[in-house]
Amino acid sequence: GFAWEGTDQSTKTRIEDFYSNRLTIENNLKIAGIYFFYNLDQQDDSLWMSLLPILSKYQIPLWPVFSSKQQNRNDLLEEKLILMCDIAKEFGIDVIIYPHDASYEGSVLISAEEAIPFIQKLKKENLFLSFHLCHELRAGNVNRIKDAMQNVRPYIKLVSISGADTLLYQNRGEDWSDAIKPLGKGTFNTENFCQILKSCDYQGPVVLHTYGISEDPEIHFSRSLKIWESYQQ
Repeated sequence: GFAWEGTDQSTKTRIEDFYSNRLTIENNLKIAGIYFFYNLDQQDDSLWMSLLPILSKYQIPLWPVFSSKQQNRNDLLEEKLILMCDIAKEFGIDVIIYPHDASYEGSVLISAEEAIPFIQKLKKENLFLSFHLCHELRAGNVNRIKDAMQNVRPYIKLVSISGADTLLYQNRGEDWSDAIKPLGKGTFNTENFCQILKSCDYQGPVVLHTYGISEDPEIHFSRSLKIWESYQQ
């Protein structure tokens, strides 16, 4: 299946087009999530609220990335999660927190473990968490990926993977070529990461993260898929 960013009202049309496509139907493909960037300081709820009917129709979770520059950002995050979860529940869908490293200015949660206190405190039955290899590596978890995954496993509903290096850039700029490569490239052992997922009995969606990859998609997608299949043997 696929995952992409929800940017504006055209997202609804793109979702409908995807699910009406012949190849989607024949291959039983799905959209694992529609992520969107949400600035807690601006409190603009128009986009995600407008997407709720189409997300409900195809059982696609809300997948927010939160930012804020306010000192009370934790309070703002709690308030927004409560609102999102309560309204999303009416539409029968989940809210899955998307931790993002500091390259997203004002990012509130830069690793999955940082979200645990919020999930435990709010106790919302439709509030979950995603685990992104690239962001965990950038957060400093290169040597403790297994521990991080085990700690957040009860709350995880979505995982992303990519080829990556163990020596990461420090400037946290727009160049993600250190942490997001085609699968099988880079010095980080992604096969071992897949074994960690298996050892944690994770059976949910795994998304191939492709942000910033300049290689021809037809080439690197095909190669990554073959490598992924080899990991499952």
